[in-house]
Amino acid sequence: TVTKKMASTSEPTVDGVRADAAEHCSAPMAELQHGSPRALATLATCSLNQWALDFDGNLERVLESIRQARAAGARYRLGPELELPGYGCEDHFYEPDTLLHSWQSLAAILRSGLTDGILCDIGSPPLHQSGR
Repeated sequence: TVTKKMASTSEPTVDGVRADAAEHCSAPMAELQHGSPRALATLATCSLNQWALDFDGNLERVLESIRQARAAGARYRLGPELELPGYGCEDHFYEPDTLLHSWQSLAAILRSGLTDGILCDIGSPPLHQSGR
């Protein structure tokens, strides 16, 4: 990736796109590179300190990360792959309670209203055709 300067500003850019362009753009579309309009969006990636089988604590940390993403103006929030049950559950992934509590946590997130206006990618263990 090459760092450049835009002709209209002295702000550093990456491949012609200002790093802070989303903060300075008052319109949903901006002329960025080579005169082509592109939509700007803020993406929030979350690296959370989750604990295995701490569903209540993990849920609170996920909710707080959504609050922070919204406060930063993010339109998409990406969380870790196993943020609801935590990592290191090992054989507990074969127990129905692990899936049940993960679904309960997801339901609490949806009921909270925090996901209104933001796309949230929530990490939870999969179950497909009775297989994990």
